[in-house]
Amino acid sequence: MDVYGRGWNWRTFVMKELVRNLIAEVKQKKFLEDLYKQNTIDMDDYFKYSGKTEKSTEDYSYIERNISDFDKFHQKNRKKMEKKREKYNQIISKERSKNYKKWRKK
Repeated sequence: MDVYGRGWNWRTFVMKELVRNLIAEVKQKKFLEDLYKQNTIDMDDYFKYSGKTEKSTEDYSYIERNISDFDKFHQKNRKKMEKKREKYNQIISKERSKNYKKWRKK
């Protein structure tokens, strides 16, 4: 009976069901959180932060020197090759023009 003596109240029944479902959902959520904590490792707190940066014990300056020497060498060769290519193109263009003139005269 409800407050007014009318018998069964549907609002009370719905609220009871909602409360039961809410409690079951909270229990399930807590169980799944515990299971997740049990089966996973949180890497955020796994290592202690020291504030230091890792420094290499190897000296790589000789590699940098070799690379710069390599670049200098090839830069000089590139310039030489460009000059040779320009001369070659000039010679070829002259030969082509001669051939064209010969062909045109015929």
